[in-house]
Amino acid sequence: MKLISKASTKDAIRLFEILSAATTAGGIGYYPQDIINDWHAGRSAAGMREVLLSETFYNLLDEGEIKGYVHLGNAEIVGLFVDPKDHGRGYGRDLIHFAIKEIRDRPVKVLATLNAVDFYAKFGFEKVDMRVVRRHERDIYVWEMRLG
Repeated sequence: MKLISKASTKDAIRLFEILSAATTAGGIGYYPQDIINDWHAGRSAAGMREVLLSETFYNLLDEGEIKGYVHLGNAEIVGLFVDPKDHGRGYGRDLIHFAIKEIRDRPVKVLATLNAVDFYAKFGFEKVDMRVVRRHERDIYVWEMRLG
């Protein structure tokens, strides 16, 4: 049975595993390997634990196992990740619907990696502007997308 609940620091290792697997699998064909490596550089489960202390994350659990999560900011989806082993099971859809309801302000914003643009577009998000995220002295291109 699927359940979305607030994440805690005890979930940091699993969330970091999902982040690493999803960005690696999702980035292939959209970003060169060195950019994917830079995206991961300096990230860790300990770092995830620190972020969980001050920011808002929700897990999607199915049969008691965390399958994905969404990281929310002020009127913004900071990140939404599903374990690549579980793609196609509706977990991303459930998380995006939850996030949209949870963010009561409009428009809802997301900085979508190139591989995630089509996913967000399915839910009505529209491209607004190409942006650059800086990681380790490297530019990584993403789309700012908005809903409503």
